[in-house]
Order: sequence, then structure tokens, then C-alpha cells
Amino acid sequence: MIFVMPTLIVTKEIKAMIDKIIKIALEYELLTDRKLGVTGEIGEVIVCHKFGLKLLANPLFAGYDAKNENGKKYQIKSKRYTEYDGGAFTGRISRFSDHKFDYLITVLFDKNYKIIGLYQADYKKIIPIINRHARRNPTIHEIISVSSKLKTAR
Repeated sequence: MIFVMPTLIVTKEIKAMIDKIIKIALEYELLTDRKLGVTGEIGEVIVCHKFGLKLLANPLFAGYDAKNENGKKYQIKSKRYTEYDGGAFTGRISRFSDHKFDYLITVLFDKNYKIIGLYQADYKKIIPIINRHARRNPTIHEIISVSSKLKTAR
């Protein structure tokens, strides 16, 4: 028996909700000086909307976040830079699970959630880098080194 993971199409209503969430997250940060912790979800929805991917309804157990029309699995990782000065991207990405996927899309945001970097890597190129780290959290530089740059306009 094959279990099919339920997916959702990111509609203009969902995208509009994410735009509201971005506004609320920025206002919250301004008021409290604390981050709301929504960057991953924002990245997943924006990437799915931009590339026509179907977002998994519940990605917690799947090990990937989205699928295309051919069933290819996409892991989407996001990082927000609150003090980006236009230089090299630094830091690490969040931890990868042990699950297999076909492609990694990495989206990098500025402090206002504007895309400043968008990259795609094949699983075969990224998995050796992920496996080099005990915590499975490679640096942004390592990810970019095996990725293709994608167009960033929303």
C-alpha cells in the first residue's frame, strides 16, 4: 500500500495571508525586539507560489516540504538576514532530517522578507555536504557552492 501525502496548492488567498503574516511579524519584532519564528513557513509558501509547487499539508513526517506535478520532492530551507549588507551570505541553515528528497531550494531573505538569494541543488550534490556535519546543518556558503542560482523576483 502506497500512502500519498496530502498537498495544497498555494492560492492567491494563501499568498495574501503570508503577506499579512510578514507584516505582523515585522510589527511584532519592532514592538518586542523578538523574532516571531515564521521564516520557514514564509519561505515554503513563497517558494511554492513562485514555482507552482504543491505544499505538503503536514510535512512533519515526510522529510520534504513540497512536490511538483511530476512527484519530485522539494526540501525548502529559509534564512533571514536582519543585518545583511550586500556581502557574502554567512551562517548555517536549519537541520536536515534523514529523509530523502529530490531537490533543495534555499531562500534567503533580508530583514523585511524580501528575497535576496534563491538557490536550487540536487539531492546527490547536497547530501554529502549535509552528512559532513554531525548536526546536519551545513553553512549557507556550502549550500551555495553546489547550487544553481534561481531568479529572485517575486
